[in-house]
Amino acid sequence: AALPALAEPPLLGAAQLARLLAAGGTVVDVRQADAFDAGHLAGAVNLPLAGGSFGTRAGWLLDAGRPLAVVGESAGDARRAYWQLAAVGLFGVRGVAVGVPEAWRNAGLEVRVGETIDPVALARGLTAGEIEVLDVRDADEHERMALPGGERRSLWELADWQAAGGPPLVVACASGARAAIAASVLRARLSRPVLRLDGGVADVLAALAREPVAI
Repeated sequence: AALPALAEPPLLGAAQLARLLAAGGTVVDVRQADAFDAGHLAGAVNLPLAGGSFGTRAGWLLDAGRPLAVVGESAGDARRAYWQLAAVGLFGVRGVAVGVPEAWRNAGLEVRVGETIDPVALARGLTAGEIEVLDVRDADEHERMALPGGERRSLWELADWQAAGGPPLVVACASGARAAIAASVLRARLSRPVLRLDGGVADVLAALAREPVAI
């Protein structure tokens, strides 16, 4: 099939983003995880442009049949992401927008924040049995070093992963980058709280080893 003709994407306002979401579209937010967690559109997927493997991860996690909008720290970032998505066959981007949560709120859009947890708090939660962990590293990383009782799914295995209700779910990886992506995907899908580990699995294991954790 012939490839679609591509042109510079239009800049979308809040009303246009609202229409795209109402039509079942997906917002791809390419800002860094901390900015995303401070305020993002409900249901948005966080795929930081600055991270490695942007296009590959987008191909794993985004539905090519849905209309997409890209939100960036700047219009330039969003446009760069648009071209990278097209390079991996994701041609459904209807436009781009700048991440301004206050303007979205003022326009009546649903803005959410993302919770994080530090390694010491996660170690305490694991010891107390109050938290469940989903490790989104790859199998070989998990074999070398794993958290007690955690479940593992790589990013590309998340599309059909469902978790029953339960205690807060913490998403962890080696450094926090993959956890940020996975947490955004799962928050849009699960009814239970989903937190992002601010740190890596090694940091949690070190916290568990340092002390009999005071609960």
